[in-house]
Amino acid sequence: MRALERHGVQLPPNLLPPAADNPDGFQESADLVALNEAWLAANGCQWDGSWPLAITEANDAGLQAGLARETRRLLESWCTAATPSPGDTARPALALKDPRLCRTLPLVSAALGSHWLHHGLAIVRDPAAVVASIGYRDDMPPLKALALWLRYNLDLVQCRQHHPRVGHWPLLNFERLIADPDAELQPALAVLQASGLRLAATPDRPLVCCRLPQPPAELEGVPQAWLDLARRFHAALGAAACLAAVPDAVLAEVSDLLDHTPALSQQLLALEARRREQLGRLLAEERRGSETTNGLLGADDLHQLEQRHPSMQATEPAYVRLDQVCIDLRGRNDRRSLKQLLQPQGPSGLRPLALDHLDLVIGHGERIGLLGHNGSGKTTLLRLLGGIYSPTAGRIRRDGPPLAPVIEQSLGFSQELTGLQLARFSHRLYRAASQSWDDYRAAIEAFTELGDALATPIKTWSLGMRTRLSFALITFRDVQGLALDEGLVAGDQWFQRKARSHLDRFIEAAGTLVLASHSEDLLRRYCTRGLILERGRLVYDGSLFRALQLYKGQLN
Repeated sequence: MRALERHGVQLPPNLLPPAADNPDGFQESADLVALNEAWLAANGCQWDGSWPLAITEANDAGLQAGLARETRRLLESWCTAATPSPGDTARPALALKDPRLCRTLPLVSAALGSHWLHHGLAIVRDPAAVVASIGYRDDMPPLKALALWLRYNLDLVQCRQHHPRVGHWPLLNFERLIADPDAELQPALAVLQASGLRLAATPDRPLVCCRLPQPPAELEGVPQAWLDLARRFHAALGAAACLAAVPDAVLAEVSDLLDHTPALSQQLLALEARRREQLGRLLAEERRGSETTNGLLGADDLHQLEQRHPSMQATEPAYVRLDQVCIDLRGRNDRRSLKQLLQPQGPSGLRPLALDHLDLVIGHGERIGLLGHNGSGKTTLLRLLGGIYSPTAGRIRRDGPPLAPVIEQSLGFSQELTGLQLARFSHRLYRAASQSWDDYRAAIEAFTELGDALATPIKTWSLGMRTRLSFALITFRDVQGLALDEGLVAGDQWFQRKARSHLDRFIEAAGTLVLASHSEDLLRRYCTRGLILERGRLVYDGSLFRALQLYKGQLN
């Protein structure tokens, strides 16, 4: 990547900082890493998972669409500064580096469209050397690291089946690239320049090259037959000029080992079980009061990432648009007080506004997660989006009805009413035009399993019983969008298991979702875009997985 940059190829912003084992930096954008992690998680995998991606039609269509939207937004924001100057017919090149692209390339390219990812370079490195490197950096057992090397290279080569353009990507030798980067890159650079990309002349000052350690001849705990297969695969990659030239026979061998060898699967599962046990012990030690480690990002990085990109918000039609919205929740007398007008901040130094000059655009079908400390304005924003609050100042515009507010577990009725009476009121309000009372009642009774208790006043019920009925009354109706607090999905374990699939279908049908939660698992399950509120102000708007990283950094 450093060699490409010297030849005029642009790198994305927010590169990962240098580390002790790589003082020159990684040339990988933290934003791209987070985005690829999101794609992997949405398709049933992690970066260090050697199992195949579960890319099927059964995956959450809304989640996939949201990730595609965030992918386009991210790369379009990077390319805004890469537009050619007037009169320059050559096109600029933006280089994206992340090993996860070996696995997520089909998903990312489908999200971006055919006019992206015209060119690529595949780097081939000795498997034993990669195992040693991963083992040092990530404390990964050799067997798991070798399986990871096989899976990443197999997935990359197999991309040629669905994306013919990938088959023409040249294969570069890592060892030769380190020894003489300009010489190894020159043929590929000539192809790029011939295709119309704007590249610079080779600088006079060469890169400082380094010598690589000799890869180990054997790997501890790895059967020799499996290591020999990895080396045959490496030799086949090294002999091929491009991805299309890699023989199918060696791919079949690798696929058979990874996907149809019980002995390998059992050993990988045993390694994962031991890793989880170690993580559990470390977590227990941390909870007992050990010091937390510093976050990956520094203060300067956080400041840059928190800067919003207005150009990203004006590209799609908006369902809800907030323009400089303020909400003041103080009493009417306080708002008219001259003293309060002259003192815009309270004794604590906090601004009195629950929402402070908030600009926000929510597109149709977006899945948005709200993050922020208690008192940051999350519930106030949900109530504004749900039509409960009106702006004290500013303007809110909607292309449709307000989001259905699902903010409290309270049923919102007199405690003297029975469950059936509450169901009857809900039916008249929301379902009378599309479903008969008898069918609606049968559905509520079957889902809640409350039996005869439905005929008794809810004041006699437990919290779990009220949660079941509240969940059913809310989700057994048609809405275009939800303003949802995580309290709705709380409750006993029985309820959570029974309600999860129903909640999935309800959110998918609702389309637009704004979810306020402190649960990372819940946000990852349903959302793709993330907002961080602080003292009523929006301090970050972008990918959910980047928002989670930033929020955890703030907590540290």
